[in-house]
Amino acid sequence: MKKILLAGALPLVATAVFASRPIEVNIMHINDHHSHLEPEIVNFKIGGKSTKVKIGGYPEVMRELKRLKATTKNPLVLHAGDAITGTLYFTLFGGSADAEMMNLTGFDYFTLGNHEFDAGNEGLKKFLDYLKVPVLSSNVNPDKGSILEGYWKPYAIKRFGSEKIGIIGICGWGGFALNATAIDTRIKAVATMVMYDMSRVFSKGYFDANTPEMRLEMKRSLNAIRWKDAETGTSSPGYPMPDAPSDKVPEFLNDYIEFYKTPRGFHERSVSNHVWTATTLLSFMNFPLLAYANEIEVPTLMIAGENAHSRYMSEDAYKLIGSEKKELLIVPNARHTDFYDNQAGVIPFDKLEAFFSEYLQ
Repeated sequence: MKKILLAGALPLVATAVFASRPIEVNIMHINDHHSHLEPEIVNFKIGGKSTKVKIGGYPEVMRELKRLKATTKNPLVLHAGDAITGTLYFTLFGGSADAEMMNLTGFDYFTLGNHEFDAGNEGLKKFLDYLKVPVLSSNVNPDKGSILEGYWKPYAIKRFGSEKIGIIGICGWGGFALNATAIDTRIKAVATMVMYDMSRVFSKGYFDANTPEMRLEMKRSLNAIRWKDAETGTSSPGYPMPDAPSDKVPEFLNDYIEFYKTPRGFHERSVSNHVWTATTLLSFMNFPLLAYANEIEVPTLMIAGENAHSRYMSEDAYKLIGSEKKELLIVPNARHTDFYDNQAGVIPFDKLEAFFSEYLQ
């Protein structure tokens, strides 16, 4: 029986097909619903024109996911975290309302986001007591005797017929994979693609361009929004992505626009449309994600694109990793988002399969 490792930055629906023994898996995921169980009207401007759009509404999410599950082959339905906090539903019900809606949705797995811990261990335990969805987290390990001990597992293997599918992350989740490997000695090998150090980007800006003064002003601005959110009882939406590439924005942003604002990666509730709250950045600004990368001793494969704006993050992280068995592979002519859907044919599946076949025996 063959084990296959599936690497992906997941839009709402993604299809993975493997050449050695083809198997189609349709992955559906949501994240960051933040107790927004009812639809809301959000007003914003696009190109200077005021417009409004209805976002959220858990019944609509449930209906769409159930439709997709019924019409696709081998569906895998995931919730990528930050389910709670953000509206009066959480204030009044402490996560029980969210859990009940998630139970009805039929997720295969749920993973913990940083906001699951906003109400402390007791608040998280209350939420998980109501939740019937299997919970996964490979980089959060409760102390022995903690009230959270035993509430989640570090990983799961999902069977589709005779095949086993393992799930790992790329982009931002590549950085989280390295962080998990630094603490979890059960991990025997790790691979990343176009790895992002989210804490570095959010605290220092792209290419470390933020000055200390800029960081201070960012903290003041974001914390002022927190006061506003507390007063209104709702989270301020993140900043919308422009609709089309232009020479007025950085090239890395054009890279994202060409993915998230086109059929390749667009969805009305995707990262291109207020998927993060305005204060999401605060969660990462004091969180040095790769502080213990030197403690990684297992075989490590890092893959980056020659023309990827994120290349410097992989190169710098590679220098920090302590393993003697490490490799940095630069794929010629590849950009960052080329690895999201592989339309450009840049993902080195043969290299990944050989790497894990050698080190996961």
